[in-house]
Amino acid sequence: MTQDENMVTAVFGVSALCIFLFPNSKFFSPLALIEANLLASCVAFICVYLMPSISVGIPFAVIGTMFGMYLLGCMHPPAVFLSIFIVMAGTNSYDFALHPVLAYSLVLTLASFLNKALIKRSLG
Repeated sequence: MTQDENMVTAVFGVSALCIFLFPNSKFFSPLALIEANLLASCVAFICVYLMPSISVGIPFAVIGTMFGMYLLGCMHPPAVFLSIFIVMAGTNSYDFALHPVLAYSLVLTLASFLNKALIKRSLG
């Protein structure tokens, strides 16, 4: 794994923990997870391209990510940290949105569906 991927792994670790702790929360639903993470990575890429320094890019990435999640109705708090880490790393490749961001998001979505199915099966 590259250094950029290692930084992002922490965000997905927090997302995984929240998925299992709060399986019925709308903040950690599978669709919100995918939408918010892809939005956060795209906003962060734009900030890396447009902002000359990290100290200017991070506030714009945070505000842009939060505003975008509000407009899309897909609030997912760890996605804000994803945008911060991408700006800090200075990642400027859109391929990064496919791997690891989209790939990890799909794995967490699958884990969320399996967790909900197991909970439903054990209770019912």
